[in-house]
Amino acid sequence: MSIVGTCLGYCPLHEAKERRKMQDLSKYERPPYVPVKKYRRSAAGAIIKPHDVRPVHVLVETTTYLLSLLPSQLTLPLDLYHFLDDRFRAVRSDLTLQGAFALDVLQPIARFYILAQCILRLETRSGPVPYASLQKLLEDQLSSVLLLLRESSVEFRRLHLVLHQDARDFAYELRHCAQAPNDATWRSTLALVTPAPYYIAGLHPLETDLLARALRFGKLEADLHQQMVILAKAYTKQDRFPVADLARFLRLHEEACALALLRGYGVAVTPASLDGEPAFFRFNEAPLPEAMTSDASTTLLVSEFASLQSLGGDTSFRDLALLGQPL
Repeated sequence: MSIVGTCLGYCPLHEAKERRKMQDLSKYERPPYVPVKKYRRSAAGAIIKPHDVRPVHVLVETTTYLLSLLPSQLTLPLDLYHFLDDRFRAVRSDLTLQGAFALDVLQPIARFYILAQCILRLETRSGPVPYASLQKLLEDQLSSVLLLLRESSVEFRRLHLVLHQDARDFAYELRHCAQAPNDATWRSTLALVTPAPYYIAGLHPLETDLLARALRFGKLEADLHQQMVILAKAYTKQDRFPVADLARFLRLHEEACALALLRGYGVAVTPASLDGEPAFFRFNEAPLPEAMTSDASTTLLVSEFASLQSLGGDTSFRDLALLGQPL
């Protein structure tokens, strides 16, 4: 049986007092900041009191406050991520205890996790803490909140589908989307998750959707490798393949990204000639490695991240999470 929370602060008073006494406040809770309720698993048989649970309107305020701690730019200190992750789990726990569903809480949290996994994948490449140590819990939170929001709007129906684009149950998810009453939504969503042919000029819908593209950020290397394998099967070592065409085929930001990719696979490139012949390479002069080098992967991720930043424009990290991509 659900309860109705009566705690009107970000943190129950007794918890705040106890944590101050035990010196258990995060640096993001010490002055000028304020304590925010920590996540705790409910013990079996434990009695949950209404004054320990925040009502929905307080959870909305708490979510907005927590997002205000984010840097204005798309960067995320690891300790701040862990703090926000814990406090957002506590927010969701209070919602569940009350049997409540609040879009003003869940949608910003989902956007935060989408952007966080993208940022941390890049920032942890040069740090002491590998992304793999964060990946499971972060992606579990992201997956669960997107599942809750699947029917809440066109935006989140699409994001849920993009998340499952490579999953074994994608056909099931696609069928579920097709049963939505709005046929226009179905058509546009199908277009969003359909890879763009290399010969189509202009940007594919996925390329202009910041959050959908951020969801695919971690799969960039695998996507590019899969397409390189396909191309290697289609061309022989007698075929000259222009580097510019590779960039266009793979829908890379610029030709320099294609050159970095080829270096990452150890593929020799013949520079552009003085008589106007463009730079080219040949597939199958040597077997394609199982993966590109780490340096090439980093170069491509940095380029992709710069594209994501340009899609966000001048919008702050906080506002991207609260409101989504600017129109």
